[in-house]
Order: sequence, then structure tokens, then C-alpha cells
Amino acid sequence: MAEAALQVPDPSQIAAPSGVFPIRIRKDELHNKFGGGLPKNGFMLVEGRNALGKSIIAQRFCYGLVCHGVSVTYVSTELSLPSFVNQMKSLQYDINDALVTGQLNFVSVFPYVGDTNVGRSVLSRLRMEELFHSDVIIFDSLNGWIVPDDVSLKEAFEVIKFFRKVTSQDKSIIFTIDPEQYDNTYSTLLKSVSEVYMKLGTVERFGTVTKLIRVERFNGAVSDVEENIAFRVRAGVGIVMEITSAS
Repeated sequence: MAEAALQVPDPSQIAAPSGVFPIRIRKDELHNKFGGGLPKNGFMLVEGRNALGKSIIAQRFCYGLVCHGVSVTYVSTELSLPSFVNQMKSLQYDINDALVTGQLNFVSVFPYVGDTNVGRSVLSRLRMEELFHSDVIIFDSLNGWIVPDDVSLKEAFEVIKFFRKVTSQDKSIIFTIDPEQYDNTYSTLLKSVSEVYMKLGTVERFGTVTKLIRVERFNGAVSDVEENIAFRVRAGVGIVMEITSAS
């Protein structure tokens, strides 16, 4: 009698614990390294200088979420829709069906470029639009086009208060930020209140420079979170975890 073939479960069919959004896919172990998923009801901040991979991390989160049926709104200050689709395709992150069905809503800030009061006008519009109906909202990357550079402490608190109202409905908001391009009252406040806060950097390992996620804070994990996660980005593959995390 032939031995039954081993059935490997589809990661997208594995139920996640309550309280987190699953991001498990077959291609990498990021889900496990991040404690079993992204916490609900909170802010997540990914901080990194240009070219360190903060947008790639945001795009990986986006893909993992939609694979599990989570609705996502992706607000980009850097990409148009065609550029976003091409970027995801280059990483083998297939989001076409999610875009067609409306599970993934992509919003580009490009149409607002050139508006001298772009920060306040965009933020005002964002509060009225339907993008917050999604389970997870990703801002990539946060800058003066979303929240003005000269935001006052009072305005910063009002923005945080508004976003907190959104996350209180079993939703989460992910921000990416370049500290060299956006460092003001709002970004400082956001760092202090985010449930998840990670910094991207580099580390030299075995004679080569590897990108590194340093987890500064991770509240709400359902299992252990690795503090340092080394990774590479490969075209046609996506994010590749290093065998051993950096110390």
C-alpha cells in the first residue's frame, strides 16, 4: 500500500490567535519572528533611512495580510498605482485580485504634489474618506504631505486622538518614517505611543553588509519576538530571512 503523501498546510489557511493580524506566507519566517502576527488595536512604526527597506517591509506586511483575507488600505507618498503594482510583482507578491475586489485599496498622494498647504489639506481629506474602513491602514511613508512638518503639539495630539479612535475598532495603523526627512513634534509623539516600534539598520556579517530590523518595542505579541532580525531582499523572491538573527 502506497504511503500517503505528506500534506503541507497552506499558510493562509492557518488560523491566527485572536488579537493579532496574521502575516504568514510560505516564502519567509517573518510571521514567527514577529511573535505570531501584528497586534490589533494599535500603532506600528517602522523607522529607517532611505534604501534600508522600510517600504519593502510595509509591502511584505500588506501582502501577508491580504493573503489571510485582511482588508488593507495602502497610502503611498512615493508611488503611483502602476509603480506599486510593478514593485509588488517584482517581489512575487501577487495583489492583483485583492485590488480588483477592493480588499486592497491603494491611495497615492501624488495628485497633491505642488500644493503649498499639502499637509493640512491631505490630512483633512483623509479624515473624511473611506480608507479607514479597512482592517489595516499603512502609511508609507509618513511625511509633511500627510502631517505637516510644522505641526503644533495640540495638532499632533488631535491627530493621534483621531487615529486612536480608528484603532479602537479592531483596526491597526502602520507607519513608515525616515528620521532624516521627517523629525518633528508628531513623529516624536508617535514613537512614544506606538505599540510596535522597530528601527531598520545594517550589520556586517561574514564580511557582507546585511539589513537588520531592530525591534525596540512589541506589545501584544502572542509568542516570542526576536529583537534583531537580519534579512535580504531578492528580486523575484521578496524578503529572505537570514538563517541566524544578528546579535
